[in-house]
Amino acid sequence: MKNTRGFSLIELILFLCIIAIIVFLALPFLPSLSLTQNSDSQAKDTSSAVSISTEESMDKNLSVPQSDLD
Repeated sequence: MKNTRGFSLIELILFLCIIAIIVFLALPFLPSLSLTQNSDSQAKDTSSAVSISTEESMDKNLSVPQSDLD
């Protein structure tokens, strides 16, 4: 009996085909994921800028106009 080590060519090709199918199925979701992360980042940046400006105006004893957006 022959003692072999490693993978056969058929096993390697099958593995690569499975990986290609998984990547092909995942590609349509990548752009929407990127847009969601980008909009979340922009919202956090805006919130941070409002907080910083409010703190600075409070340090300088200036009035801070507030709105009821909640």
